[in-house]
Order: sequence, then C-alpha cells, then structure tokens
Amino acid sequence: MRIGFDAMSLTKERSGVANYLAHLVRQLVAADADLQVVLFSPEKICVEYDVLINHPRIRRVALDLPRAERKKWTLKYLPRLLKEHGVDLFHQPGGSDMDVFRSPCPMVLTVHDLGPWVFNMFRNWRKSLRYKLRTFMWAHQAARIITGVEISRKDILRRCHVSPRKVAVIPYGAEPVYEGEISPEQADDILRKYRLLGKRYVVNCSGLNSKRRNLELVLEGFARFHREVPDDVTLVFTGAIANAQGAFDRAQRKIGMLGIRERVVTPGFLAEKSLQVILENAEAVI
Repeated sequence: MRIGFDAMSLTKERSGVANYLAHLVRQLVAADADLQVVLFSPEKICVEYDVLINHPRIRRVALDLPRAERKKWTLKYLPRLLKEHGVDLFHQPGGSDMDVFRSPCPMVLTVHDLGPWVFNMFRNWRKSLRYKLRTFMWAHQAARIITGVEISRKDILRRCHVSPRKVAVIPYGAEPVYEGEISPEQADDILRKYRLLGKRYVVNCSGLNSKRRNLELVLEGFARFHREVPDDVTLVFTGAIANAQGAFDRAQRKIGMLGIRERVVTPGFLAEKSLQVILENAEAVI
C-alpha cells in the first residue's frame, strides 16, 4: 500500500502538526513492512526532520514553487501529484482550512481541534465563513477523520454534522526522546539557564501567541493563587511567543496589571531535552 501525505508543515519552523506528521510516518513504516510513504511538499523539507523521515520506504516529492504559487499548492499541484505517484490513500495531517480539492483516492483527515471556529478567532466575517466552509467540506469529503481528544471529536460532530462512525479519537503519544535519562548536572545547567534552578514553578506549554489559548484566564488564576495563598511559585510559558491577533501584547499588559511580572518566565520554544527537564521538575502542568 502507498500512503501519501501533505508534508507542507515539514517545510516550516517546527510545530505540533509537523511533529505529529514526522512521527506518524516513521511509526507507520515500522509497523508495516509492505507500506510505502510519499511526502509531498511545495518546497524542500527542513533538514531537522531527517532523523525521523530518512527511511528507504519514505520518499519525498518536493517541488520548488515560487512564493506566489505556494498558495495554490493544495488546489493546483497536490491532486496531480497524488495521481502521478499512484497513491492509494491520502492523509491531510492538519490543514482542514486549506483549499478543498477532489482527491483521486480515499482521504483521511486529521483535525487537531476547531479552536478558530469555537473561539471565533477571525478578523472579519469573510475569513470566518471561508474557514468554516472549508472545514465543513473537508470533513464531508474525508473517508475518516482523526482527532486527538474527545472534546475535539464532539466539536467536529456538532459543527460539521458528520456520522459519529466517521470520527475516531487517537490520543497523542510522547516522543521517545523524553524517555532518556538526564543527569542531575545536565538538569541543573538547563534550569539555571532559564532562571529556574531552586525555584518551585508551574508550566504551561501553550506559548503566548494566540487568544484561543485562554492565556488571560491562566494569568488571572495564577495571580489569584498568589493573593490567597502567598507562595514563592513561578509561572513558566513555553512555546511560541508571537503577536498573532495581538495575543502577546495583551498577555504582557495583563501580566503588568496583575503585578506578577517578576513571577512569569517566557523562554519560548525549547529543545526537547530542555523541555523534558522543565516538565519533569515542575510542580504542575497547566
């Protein structure tokens, strides 16, 4: 069997969708000796994924499209490539808001969440309508839909009106790197680097880049904890730090208003070992 994947996420900065895709294809070829995987992308795949996708049965088909043409990737190029390479099953690993096309083979769609829809994260009604319409059409065209958590399954059923038999919850796994042992010396060096050595802290891995993460509620809860139970605890936000929809600026203003600036640490994206140490040494994860 030959499975094709839209691998556009592997051409960009490392993200949750890209991690999901890279580990998924690696595990699939390990589980089935007869399976072939083809990764289709509009440009070269980042070398940081080589350790996961360098395998004799994982093939890359990377075009070198100009920037203007990359916007047409899903609609113009991908259907033709699936047909040319004899793909038996196509998997879209996390882009249900992309242009809808008629796949020449059965399609599996992963919908990680419907956050933009549930939290109305759009600047105007046109973008809102376009996202909802595309997601709805993708959901009805797909032979099966995968999501990682039950709440997202319920959102998909309620908003896309598909059969419950069509949507499966497959929980996310942990990367093997988190199974490795880290020496106390290494751990201390990492905690010292982020000013956390000897501190008690709680960690949130959502980053500071989107209003749908409910950052203000987290900050308000943390500030209330300090008012009611005075304690020397720090709040750590790992993940993307960006100003999409003004999320980072709002978070910074909120931190200042609540008087907790000295108790909030924002290291941004972390290497796997650094994240492992910070998670293992946290009092709790939010």
